[in-house]
Amino acid sequence: MLAIGLLPVIFKKVLAEMKIISYALFISVLFFIFFLALQLVNHGMSKYNPDYPGPYPYYNINWGWNSIAAFSVFLCSYNFSFIEFPLYHALGPDRCKEKMLKAVGYGMVESTLIYASCGFLAVYLFGSSVSDNVLDNIDGETSVVSFIIRFSFMILLACHIPYVFFLGKEGGCIVVDEVMTKSMSKSLEKRIMKETQTLDSEVIVYHNMNQLAYIITTLVLYALCIVVACLTENLGALFNYIAAFAVSGIQFFVPGMAIIILSRGHPDRKGALVGLGYFYVVMSVLVTLSIFFDNVYVARTS
Repeated sequence: MLAIGLLPVIFKKVLAEMKIISYALFISVLFFIFFLALQLVNHGMSKYNPDYPGPYPYYNINWGWNSIAAFSVFLCSYNFSFIEFPLYHALGPDRCKEKMLKAVGYGMVESTLIYASCGFLAVYLFGSSVSDNVLDNIDGETSVVSFIIRFSFMILLACHIPYVFFLGKEGGCIVVDEVMTKSMSKSLEKRIMKETQTLDSEVIVYHNMNQLAYIITTLVLYALCIVVACLTENLGALFNYIAAFAVSGIQFFVPGMAIIILSRGHPDRKGALVGLGYFYVVMSVLVTLSIFFDNVYVARTS
């Protein structure tokens, strides 16, 4: 049902066309936080919190192997870079670096407020019994508020799918169009030869690909996602392992290697630039290991 409902969205070529999904996502987040807060106000800490009446040592820092898992969660929470280029293009004809930084800044602030609010409410509502997935704590309830919370979270997750799929679809369409028409090669040649003065306003190459090829490529990729989802019992573990490579690769490894390779042609810019590239590569390894550690060690010991 979810796959069918999202069909009209998966064919969008520009992020700006999915504005309605963004509104639905933020509204569902606000509902989730509001009704969690309502639960805490109505029932206080006595109904669900096994630590009541206190003391509450929630602010004591206990370092251990589980802390490594928090590193991967923290980085994934701010994983904006996976749609950085589509986002920049979606800012419109007056896009610029300042506008992009402003958009990312808003995203950083909103994400921090959302995660802090959810963490604060969940810890004080459920205490030390709070699960990694707070819905496990809410699942046993049968009140109207608990159903609203779960429904809001379902909408929230559904609204993430189009954005995650967008990146994979864009990459797949670029590859298909390159094989069919050499569109990417021709675009790169223009940039190298500087044949046009309006490179920044160019349409992304796959936007002009054959319409039938675009539809078939999108549907095939979408069908593969649905089949894997239907055949896999533990989607959480699957997504975590994929994230180990996708997050570290897109955020750190690919940019780091690009900096190292491209800086070779600029001797005067080596030094700090190459150091930054190697720092990104090291970060990609740390992110991958922390996510694997979260899935293997923490999952078995918890």
